[in-house]
Amino acid sequence: MATINVDDLMNFHAIDISLYLRLVRRLGTTPDSAKRTLAFWLWLEHVGLARDNLTRHISSRPDPVVARFIAEAESCINIITRDDNDEEEEMGSVPFTASVAANERFGLRFLAVHRDVARKGVARVLDGVCGVIFDEEDRRSLFVTFSKGNPLSREEITIFFNERWGDCVERVMMERTSPGVAPMYGRIVFKNAAFIVMILNGESLVKFSINGRQMWARMYVPRSPFLSD
Repeated sequence: MATINVDDLMNFHAIDISLYLRLVRRLGTTPDSAKRTLAFWLWLEHVGLARDNLTRHISSRPDPVVARFIAEAESCINIITRDDNDEEEEMGSVPFTASVAANERFGLRFLAVHRDVARKGVARVLDGVCGVIFDEEDRRSLFVTFSKGNPLSREEITIFFNERWGDCVERVMMERTSPGVAPMYGRIVFKNAAFIVMILNGESLVKFSINGRQMWARMYVPRSPFLSD
């Protein structure tokens, strides 16, 4: 049976990954919420409830329109994840999503009637393809912390690792802080997960001295939305 590797899967879902990053970095969506939203859109495509290339269509829209699609997706997800079966209560509308639906009956009430199928379907997408394509970046990341009052800059971190392991750093993100407040932690995304293996060298926590300041690094575990590019 033919198999597909992670790189092929990432290339196939390049638009979905780009849209996910746009939700997180530009539109302020938390990573977990962005994954659920993309899983919902991909499920709509997969079962034929939405037009083909739905995520491509959403990606082509300006931020305010994408924000409306996000809000509607969250409303849809809230409907299908609820436990009650009261279909008679007042429900809002999802005009942007309905405009790209392949079924003219699509809406919140439609999802409420079919919530069990929808919930299981979205969960399969979330645990399947989304668990690979949106978490791949996490596997290429180190979480770093600094000594209080002695942070390092993005440039210092990038130069340090690139000089020792070659052109390996994709980008560095730092804790979002108020003006004048030094960041206490950050995240380094490498171009390949193999660099993580070499850098940690079997250790769970590694200390580096960079320009006379200390930095501790460990594998990144998605948790905080409070990092800035």
